[in-house]
Amino acid sequence: MNADKTRELYLGFLGFKIDWQHHGDGSPGASILVEMTGLDQFHAELTTKKYGYGRPGIVEQTWGERSVTTLDPSHN
Repeated sequence: MNADKTRELYLGFLGFKIDWQHHGDGSPGASILVEMTGLDQFHAELTTKKYGYGRPGIVEQTWGERSVTTLDPSHN
C-alpha cells in the first residue's frame, strides 16, 4: 500500500476531501460507489488534470446508467 499515492489520487486527482479518518476502513480490493449528478463535468475536470496513473472514461452501462471507474494504488 502506498498511502501517499492513494491520497494523491483521492485528494488531488478526484478532488475529494477528508472529513474524518478511521484505522481499518476498507481493505485492498474494497470498492465504493458514489452517486452524483454532473458526471460529464466531473469527467471533463479529470481529463484536464492529465493524471499520469489513469485516464478513466465514461462507460454506458447495459442497465442504462453511466459511470466513471478508477482503481487506486492500493488496488481498491
